[in-house]
Amino acid sequence: MYKILYLDEFEDVSDVEWKLTIDIINIWKEYKKNNNLDLFITNYKNILISKKEDILNIDVNAWNDLNKILLRMLPDIEKPNSFYDDIYDWGDKYLIKIKCE
Repeated sequence: MYKILYLDEFEDVSDVEWKLTIDIINIWKEYKKNNNLDLFITNYKNILISKKEDILNIDVNAWNDLNKILLRMLPDIEKPNSFYDDIYDWGDKYLIKIKCE
């Protein structure tokens, strides 16, 4: 069984002017408590989908690129870190902050 890990040390991004912040703090805390990866993936995907209009307002390509990642986000996925890292890379590309702590 794979687990998603959170790294406490990231490069300093305090001077970045984010266009959008997507808050996943609550589902991240819940995941750390119960380690239910399928529920985490489902909830994470739902949060991202709920931000569709905000993302489209930033850039249509941002939504198109995210949609490609969303299609890979399935319960029972063997390697969840593959899409997890892609979401952060996607966010960096379009100045969308994924807030997890």
